Amino acid sequence: MMKKTLVPLFLLLPISLLGCTSNEESSQEDLSFEENSSVIFTEYFQGSFTNDRAFEIGNIGNEEVSLSDYKVVIYKSGKASEPYEIQLNGTLKAKGTYVVAYSKSADEIKSESNQLDDSFPNIGKYPMALFHHGRMVDMLGTMGYSITWCDSVDLVRKNEYMMGRETFTPYDWIGYSNIDNANQLGTLACPMSEEEILKGPGISSPYDSYNFFKENSTTLGGGGFIDVTVMSYIDGDTTKFQYPQFVNDAGYRNGTSVRYENIDTPEIYHGGNSPAMPWGDAAADFTKGLLSKAKRIRLQSLPNVSITETYGRLLLYVWASDETSGNDSFYMVNYEIVKNGFSEVNFSGDTSSKMLYKGISYYQYMIDAQNKAAKEGLRIHGQKDPNYQY
Repeated sequence: MMKKTLVPLFLLLPISLLGCTSNEESSQEDLSFEENSSVIFTEYFQGSFTNDRAFEIGNIGNEEVSLSDYKVVIYKSGKASEPYEIQLNGTLKAKGTYVVAYSKSADEIKSESNQLDDSFPNIGKYPMALFHHGRMVDMLGTMGYSITWCDSVDLVRKNEYMMGRETFTPYDWIGYSNIDNANQLGTLACPMSEEEILKGPGISSPYDSYNFFKENSTTLGGGGFIDVTVMSYIDGDTTKFQYPQFVNDAGYRNGTSVRYENIDTPEIYHGGNSPAMPWGDAAADFTKGLLSKAKRIRLQSLPNVSITETYGRLLLYVWASDETSGNDSFYMVNYEIVKNGFSEVNFSGDTSSKMLYKGISYYQYMIDAQNKAAKEGLRIHGQKDPNYQY
């Protein structure tokens, strides 16, 4: 079976459907919304190879439906004036799925499909809508925009959000990564609940058996962990730690700063002409609060990636636990900072997109946390800092 390495990209935050012009709308399908449809999008698969793509329609109702009443319209370049239509065929049983794949996709994808299409556009950046009798019942992507909303990812709708949407809502979805085949296609339910996903990544194999440094290197990460203690707190995304002796021997002295991977919290006042930013002090207090109560702190490197960043700081994932032993109670501090609205996701590297926990990459967990914080308008996503002098 062909091996596929899937790298998820950022899922765009919702933008109004009003991005297209009235002339475009009037000449094409009716974009008015039909609520409470039992037939909706439930999955979108796009592999790392150009031809591998498919989407899944699910029937969340209790009765069989005729798909001859439904079609999918893909809007090239995000424009209503450039539609590509795929008419669906056959019937869809209650709680069943229907998969449409590009005819040049890999055999394992086509084997899961109910319908093949010879001209299926590469739609990771094109909005696509599901229509019933000419009225829209669900949407992926955002009309009026041709911006990548997913790429090289198996995008699965969460069980708690099995409903049609007039406007694409990224938080409804979670991206599964690095899948050997399209093994979620044809399965209506998401493997994890929203509650499980919101716990974030955990420490698991194979990383708990990896070394901190790559073999025969002290400059590249091995993907493993070291236990550390805090020496001093800098701000929301930077902390100084005391390291094991072998890390000191490699040239990283105690007190070398760690910059938290994938995040960038607002700045605090560091002196000079660099002013503090809203939520900067609050982010610093949040990080300090997590680490100060932790009974164990571990740092994780990224496999085959430089241990340090531009300014000589170590660039790592930071984990904390309120227990004195075992790995089950560890949580990722980087993730908690994003989930609580103190940072957007930054520095999206290929490696963090391949580091997995329960089939979901660290990076995609971060994106999901950001989508939740944005949906709720938490802190940097819309709230005013009550302790900041504007």
